[in-house]
Amino acid sequence: MKKLNLYHLLIWVVFSIATFQATAQVEEEEEEFEEFDPNEFADYGDVEETKRFCTQKVRNLTPTKLISIGYEVQLPFDITSAPDPDSEAAEASDITNGEGEVQLVHGMQLAANFPVISKSSIIVNLALNYNESLFIFNETNDYNLYNNFDRYGLRTAGFTATMFKPLNETNFIYAQGSANVNNNFTFAQDEFDLSNSLTYSGAVAFGWKKSDDFLWAVGAARTYRGGQLLYIPLLIFNRTFNDRWGTELALPALGHLRRNISPKSILRLGYEIVGNSYFIQNLPDASGGLQDFNELHLRRSEIKAQLIYERSLKDFIWISFQGGVRFNYRFNVSESLDTESGDFLITNEIGNPLYFGISLNLVSP
Repeated sequence: MKKLNLYHLLIWVVFSIATFQATAQVEEEEEEFEEFDPNEFADYGDVEETKRFCTQKVRNLTPTKLISIGYEVQLPFDITSAPDPDSEAAEASDITNGEGEVQLVHGMQLAANFPVISKSSIIVNLALNYNESLFIFNETNDYNLYNNFDRYGLRTAGFTATMFKPLNETNFIYAQGSANVNNNFTFAQDEFDLSNSLTYSGAVAFGWKKSDDFLWAVGAARTYRGGQLLYIPLLIFNRTFNDRWGTELALPALGHLRRNISPKSILRLGYEIVGNSYFIQNLPDASGGLQDFNELHLRRSEIKAQLIYERSLKDFIWISFQGGVRFNYRFNVSESLDTESGDFLITNEIGNPLYFGISLNLVSP
């Protein structure tokens, strides 16, 4: 019995010593861990924070169209023409008066938008466009200018490059440049100078992204939307007030009040100024005083008061309907692209027709 008790005592002593040593080792390790300072690793390299940039999107904004195929129709209107009383060239050429009835103006509208660079620090897009206005006259009264419109119409083809460069989480730079060929594309003359048809436009603005609901910018633009070269101030103002209402403004070119009916259904009410300067190659059998000119330029500008309804058909495929009135601002003919306002060959007065358009679009996510 004594031997058994001594044996038990020996086991207890060994176990106590082992437990004491293990506890001491754990306490020592905990003490060493507590003395660890993560800042000591700063000596081995700098830890850089990721720089954040603002985006060009505003919540509930109308989706960007990547590919668009559209068709537009203008209803009937009258046109009257007269020589510019202040133009010596018009007086010397004995340009006559004219009256005509336009039954319809219609044409395709095609556009494609390609992202060239898409990073958080910079976005660059390249867009291609083609628009046509084909005139159908009820009566031209054999007036040379109307015959030209009726036979060949007007066409525009070109490209636009757009850059959005965020500087930080709030500020950004927006820049846009475009080149368009505007012509009746008759190629009636033996020699065709493309430079007569080219117009260049551009814009640059500095902006602030206040929140996911508010973006605005101020800058300047070079444009032919007024039918001739203009340098004008630019204001971009995209604001979402709530889940239903917002504005999309790029003044003075366009302004829309937006109503988000649903996440995939949008209604917009507003206006857009459209226009350019078109090179018109004169007809070989020109008459009425225009036979003295090899080149003519139509200064065209209209204000489209419009209602636009857009909705998703499936995923990123959207359809767009629009209608309204095209108010004529300028529809005059000059000798060259550089002719200043008030020195035209022919001044035209046209009606303000109703118009309707439809397009099928592939939009960005």
